[in-house]
Amino acid sequence: MYDVFTKIRNNLETNNRIFSKTLLNLNPSSQVCFNSSGESLGTCLRQVWFTKNDFEKSNIMPVSNISNFAGNWFEDWFILQLKETGLYYSSSFPATDVQRLVKGIVDVALRNPNDESIELGEVKTYDGSNYYNSQIILGTKTVPPKPRDKHLLQAFRYSLIFKEQFKTNNLFYIDRACSQWFKNKQFKIELNEINGISYPKISTIWNNEYYEYTDTRISDKGIYAAEESLLNYFVINEVPPRSYVEEYDQETINKKIELKEIPDYLAVKNKRDPVNNPIGDSNCKYCPYAKGLCKTYEDSL
Repeated sequence: MYDVFTKIRNNLETNNRIFSKTLLNLNPSSQVCFNSSGESLGTCLRQVWFTKNDFEKSNIMPVSNISNFAGNWFEDWFILQLKETGLYYSSSFPATDVQRLVKGIVDVALRNPNDESIELGEVKTYDGSNYYNSQIILGTKTVPPKPRDKHLLQAFRYSLIFKEQFKTNNLFYIDRACSQWFKNKQFKIELNEINGISYPKISTIWNNEYYEYTDTRISDKGIYAAEESLLNYFVINEVPPRSYVEEYDQETINKKIELKEIPDYLAVKNKRDPVNNPIGDSNCKYCPYAKGLCKTYEDSL
């Protein structure tokens, strides 16, 4: 029997399909940011540096996983629904900050039916059948919902670029498992200026009520500082430090478990067998350079 899926997978996992030489510009989809303590949020600086310098990916992530392409399919479907409901305004238009060499593509712009204002929108998918993912995106009765940092940073960066034109951005999460309709989630993002610094103000529905908060970990100041730092590493042609840790020490694990920053099921597995169930930053887990190039560089220091 001729295995069509194996053929497709092999084609998708070739470097030629994944790689393309890029000009130096920073993309909000891989946004970097420093918090007030100087710690990184979003994409690892080193990962961006490796990618922009066209280094070979040492461990190719399973791009053959259909979920990696589902985002485009669901985005097309979502835009079609916006058109059919009369909410559609535009889609796939460039967002550029020339001064800071930032360039990206906004998914969609839509009309707010309440006041006819135009809002931006980013379409994301997630696995709603995964209990832990659902807890984060949808929240629980006691823990409010929140968007992923990576997605919030991307939307916030576009809001900064278009702050004179558009007041509101949106993150639309579509459950690609199509499990239940209520697992599709919308977050609104607006700029909240405090003492001359802009932060993202996020609003959504939680427990059937309006809920909003300002994420003070993320700011225009922190984004600009991280972008400037990253660009400097390109100028001096030096590998930046990694922003995350592939494997925490036990003290860090215990602290994160206490703070509920580690899912219960991972904490249980780690407690039973810490050697074979290490815990680290998920950014490293899904980084295409973590197991090879990044590790080799760390070992050489």
